[in-house]
Amino acid sequence: MFNHQQNLMKKHWIWCLLLVGLLSGCDKNKYILGEFITIQHEHISLPTKEHLRSISFPDERHGYIAGDGGVIFKTTDGGITWQDISRSDVTPINKIIFTSAQVGFIALKQKALLKTTDGGNSWIEVEPFSGNLRDIRFVGNTGYAIINGVDRNTNQEDEGCALLKSTDGGDSWSHMLGVSKPCWGMSVVDADKVYFVSEDEVVFRTLDGGNTLEPWNDRKVGYNYNAIYVFGDKSYYTVGDLAILNYYGSSLNTEARKNFYALYDIDFHSNRGIAVGKRSVFMGTYNPDNNEANKQKWVQVFSSDATTFLYTYLDVEFSNANDVYAVGEEGILTKFNYNSLWQGL
Repeated sequence: MFNHQQNLMKKHWIWCLLLVGLLSGCDKNKYILGEFITIQHEHISLPTKEHLRSISFPDERHGYIAGDGGVIFKTTDGGITWQDISRSDVTPINKIIFTSAQVGFIALKQKALLKTTDGGNSWIEVEPFSGNLRDIRFVGNTGYAIINGVDRNTNQEDEGCALLKSTDGGDSWSHMLGVSKPCWGMSVVDADKVYFVSEDEVVFRTLDGGNTLEPWNDRKVGYNYNAIYVFGDKSYYTVGDLAILNYYGSSLNTEARKNFYALYDIDFHSNRGIAVGKRSVFMGTYNPDNNEANKQKWVQVFSSDATTFLYTYLDVEFSNANDVYAVGEEGILTKFNYNSLWQGL
């Protein structure tokens, strides 16, 4: 029995090494060699098979999840239990964001933004919009949203996207500038600096609160972008089709990780990062100063029962430095413990 188990384990690790080789690519100078790792994780069962598209933790104990079918789930004990506070009249939900344990917003695909001040027990419509609200972020009382399907100048229905801004905690919104292509992920550094990605691999930014807009990087590297995370004014990561990319300034620093499938979201807590997507979860470290001695490393997370690769994760967020939650298609919610990985990076 012992020898049989050893043989099975040996075969398992050989298969894993072959998989790692395929995922990491062959050019050691171009790609950071990928690694396989299993970490502590938990698949949490929720009473839904709807796609879960967004998750928000305003603090360590309070978290919210939303998605198709108007499903909304809430935790007040750090993810140990989840309460169903769904609403069938607000579907589908593209984004949920909470600025505190009680105050939050849901951005609907059906041209509306709703607000709650009682932890999701009741919602009021802030104001209707003419397009599809894709993302929303806050820094203090200043909020930004990107909306697809509108003209960048007139806010009328079109194929472009527009940047919206609120200075009163989300109670009212102003149409700022926009671009002629649909937009996807957004990263807000402070009340004035906002970055977002659009089709055709372009990163746009405003440094003056939306009064002017410029393409920060339009270098074509062959990967469409789905999300962006910006550190200060110099370094940022994009995730999209087939890769995690790290830029320093406006130039590509490294293709931090190559992947077979699309990646949809990325999040950081300090210098700990996670990227998720179709059949993929990556965890890594942030290179804050472009120092080769502190070069970032990304490893692919794999579960011992091989189930992690079967899921498509759409959004991810840290609740604290060690715990991170990912949500996705068919009601999947997975909690990963980053601390079990950290010592190996």
